[in-house]
Amino acid sequence: MKNKPFLASLFDLSFTSFITGTWIKTIYLIAIVLHSWVLFAGLFAFALLKGVYGVFVMFFAVLLYISLLTVQRISLEIVIVAFRNEEHTRLLAFKARQDMGMPQ
Repeated sequence: MKNKPFLASLFDLSFTSFITGTWIKTIYLIAIVLHSWVLFAGLFAFALLKGVYGVFVMFFAVLLYISLLTVQRISLEIVIVAFRNEEHTRLLAFKARQDMGMPQ
């Protein structure tokens, strides 16, 4: 994979360089912040509500936060695995062509 600047990669019509791998940490951080809003909304509702309903809302907010973050993390890991698979396949193909004496 070629390392190009962000804008060069963005307009790379041959798709030889990817931007996802470099932005995946930022995407996950944004997901953490957005999902945290769900948690804080639930905790705020817990503070306003009394009794069993408030406890249920708090429990549901925490459960929803953990569930959303887990699904987001797994989704991003699948994307990273696909990109690493491409990198390793490209390296294996390069080495196979080298061993056979074929041009790169």
